[in-house]
Amino acid sequence: SSKPEGARAILSTVAGSTITVAGVVFSMTIMSVSHATSNYGSRLLLKFLKDRYNQITLGTFTATFIYCLLVLRTVNNGIGPDAAGFVPHLALLAAIVLALASVMVLIAFIHHVPDTIYIGNVAAERGQELSHRLVKIFKQNNGEANTPYDFESTSSVLNSVLSGESGYLQTLEINGLVKFCSEHSMLIEILKEPGDFIIKGEIIARYIRQPECDLDTPNKAIQSYMGIGSQRTPAQDLRFLIEELQQISVRALSPGINDPYTAINSIDWLGACVGEAMHEGARPIRYHDKHDTLRVLIPAFDFVQLCAYVFDDLRPHVCRDLVVTLSIADLFNRLIVCAGTHDCRNTLISHQRTYLTSALQHFDPHEEQQVLNERFTLKSHV
Repeated sequence: SSKPEGARAILSTVAGSTITVAGVVFSMTIMSVSHATSNYGSRLLLKFLKDRYNQITLGTFTATFIYCLLVLRTVNNGIGPDAAGFVPHLALLAAIVLALASVMVLIAFIHHVPDTIYIGNVAAERGQELSHRLVKIFKQNNGEANTPYDFESTSSVLNSVLSGESGYLQTLEINGLVKFCSEHSMLIEILKEPGDFIIKGEIIARYIRQPECDLDTPNKAIQSYMGIGSQRTPAQDLRFLIEELQQISVRALSPGINDPYTAINSIDWLGACVGEAMHEGARPIRYHDKHDTLRVLIPAFDFVQLCAYVFDDLRPHVCRDLVVTLSIADLFNRLIVCAGTHDCRNTLISHQRTYLTSALQHFDPHEEQQVLNERFTLKSHV
């Protein structure tokens, strides 16, 4: 519009409508977060808070509203009867473009919300991220890097690092520790791993100072490479991602929800992660500097421990539901057939037998137990 009154009307309409729709968008976001946390578990709250679609949608509407208010302030009728009013035509055009962009963003957001809270997508996204992490940290055929190391036999003088605060170990900067130890001629053994809760004054690491070490008390410097916070995060905590999928299954099997197929969905993704890991060796526990000198030791994490994390916590809940128990029996059979080594195969067979023993205690001793025996043992020796 070329007149100030028309420009004001356009800007006021755009500003009022965008802030109204922004309230609706915010309500829809809160609704999806509430639905997800109540049905899938509070651990998934971080995923929804970091969702880029939600951030972009709210940001677009808020930016359009603020922009219209700022442009509206510059529109005036002029001073005096013959004065011409001022209308910022380019700014007005930009406001209209922002309004059209807001409409398109709203359409995309409405399409995105159902995808966000659909359990199939939630479980797949978490499962794919866990698989990616496992493949990344598990290194195949890394030889000595995976073998245990007797830290105490290295020296009779061991120094302890005590935690200066309580909280969860969120991050561990291994490369920085290796460089620090190389510069100061030290060997460090980390006793905790991301996801562990640490109490103030607890021993979190031990170190050996070699004769050429130039530091008397490196405790604070060592702790600076260990991030401690009030809550667990998925940054380096594999168990956090595993427990997210487990929580979906456990809640789905609760009497209030009783949705075995949602539980099967998340268990299938856990099984896919186990299948990825059994072809990748184990996480290295030894880290050397550029001179090939051992500098840092971290806790071991291999396929046996991964299976324990994945299957042990699920067993009391899964073995009470026949549909989910039969599904996990098939999952075990497929994993055993795909096992690349005898060790992986034996680990899976051990968990399979434990599940069968637990399941037989909860079902009818005739028909149901016969079906369980057949499904659990069908391919365990193929």
